[in-house]
Amino acid sequence: MRKSILCIVLCLAAAGASAVELTTDKPSYAFGERVVFTLTNDDFDWVFWSSQSLYPTVWRITATGEEELVYDTPGIGVGAIGQIRRGEDASWTWDQRTYHELNHVSQPRLPVAPGLYVGRFRVSEAGHLVTDVFTIDALPAVDLTTDRPAYGFGETVGFTLTNHVQDRVGWAVGDYPTVWRIAENGDEELVYDTPPLMLPAFNIMGRGDDQRWEWDQRTFEKAGGDSQERFPVGPGSYLARLGTMESGTFVTDVFTIGASLRLWGSPGVLISRDPVGTILAVRRVCSPAYLPCELRHLSIDARPGA
Repeated sequence: MRKSILCIVLCLAAAGASAVELTTDKPSYAFGERVVFTLTNDDFDWVFWSSQSLYPTVWRITATGEEELVYDTPGIGVGAIGQIRRGEDASWTWDQRTYHELNHVSQPRLPVAPGLYVGRFRVSEAGHLVTDVFTIDALPAVDLTTDRPAYGFGETVGFTLTNHVQDRVGWAVGDYPTVWRIAENGDEELVYDTPPLMLPAFNIMGRGDDQRWEWDQRTFEKAGGDSQERFPVGPGSYLARLGTMESGTFVTDVFTIGASLRLWGSPGVLISRDPVGTILAVRRVCSPAYLPCELRHLSIDARPGA
């Protein structure tokens, strides 16, 4: 009798486990980060969805526990749209912006607020599916970012200061982000300084504005009031800083600069590196000029860690 009861409990638990699931790729997201929904079919021969579920809808969970629709599907009347077989999956991305229609006209798409959310999707065989609750983190008031986490040697590095919510952000005229090399022991060395202009003036940025600067991966320093010769910085890990009046100093995430490679074909063919790290033969620099040159196309991955 005990064995029969145990079997009934286990069988009911197995039957209750969903073999068709809707999941997110992460439980928490930064503000503006793309959310990936995945529909997985591990049970049915086929799973279908129609125009009523072109993709997962997204609902914000309010402070009272109610759900508010923030990302709807277009109201179009067509037949079956998608299908996956057993063992397959389908994915959709959401850009954290609203979608609504009014009289079949799409309304302006706005960023959603930080908070708790769920995704919902309807399929023919399994009915309504719901993700676990996921969170969207609060937006930083002001931040300083790079346009990429890694750069090739000599590539232009872009810095952007963005004011998300402050009424104003100011910094001294002539200031731009300073750059610091991070040593293996964690110490920081200033490689790109700002000139001491000492001007009694400030740049002012309002809410929602941003300011961009570019850095050519070369040093800048002054000694005795004179700017020194500028040299390319070496490969390694770096970060940038910028001081503001209202909000203090901001620091980027660590970014990397890859190695500089100079290879030579035969004879005297300079092999240069493209921005993403692939080595390509790009021009002839034969010396002396009358020697025959053979241009060889090479492909060598020189990205950091490759």
